[in-house]
Amino acid sequence: MMRNNYLYLFLLLSALPSFAQNPQGFFLNDFEAKTITSPAYEDYTKPTKAATCVVTIDHTSVVAPVSKYIYGNNANIFMTQMVDQPALIDNIKTLSPNLLRFPGGNLSSVYFWNATTKDDLPSDVPEYLLDANGTAGSSYPYWYGGNTASWTMSLDHYYQMLGMTNSTGIITVNYSYARYSTDTNPVAMAAHLAADWVRYDNGRTKFWE
Repeated sequence: MMRNNYLYLFLLLSALPSFAQNPQGFFLNDFEAKTITSPAYEDYTKPTKAATCVVTIDHTSVVAPVSKYIYGNNANIFMTQMVDQPALIDNIKTLSPNLLRFPGGNLSSVYFWNATTKDDLPSDVPEYLLDANGTAGSSYPYWYGGNTASWTMSLDHYYQMLGMTNSTGIITVNYSYARYSTDTNPVAMAAHLAADWVRYDNGRTKFWE
């Protein structure tokens, strides 16, 4: 088993240089090399004890470019409108998360980007959703893209926040709407809602899921 592991590692390392000649699709079309400022450090006396192993790192050798989109954060939709919090915006800009996902994970399942209140919801959206036991939850447990209350973040402010923090957007559409819509064709209703969002977005968002 150990021999097989070494063989696999050898094959993997042997294949790595080819990535430098064949970047991973459009994820690296906007790749830019980064420079760093080394942090403060202190010199210590070299140990006199003989080393049991030696690690040599050649930082000038580029094996493959790394896409900046492998890292990211959720845009915390329930933590103010953000754009009116300059200290928060500065901290996000300094963090440089690259990707900021909106409106979130499970929350996207009840998110209607083009609604401001429950009165704006499509007519096929039920008043209650059922849990795994078939029990009805709270009345109208939905989130609205047009909500401008101070405790949450509206869709338009999310777009504004991306520009203020030099971040790239990734939007999660409401796929679960296709499961709880009462329409005769719920999948089409969910697809229509997502397509309308893409039209409204008008090319501002690079990634969709």
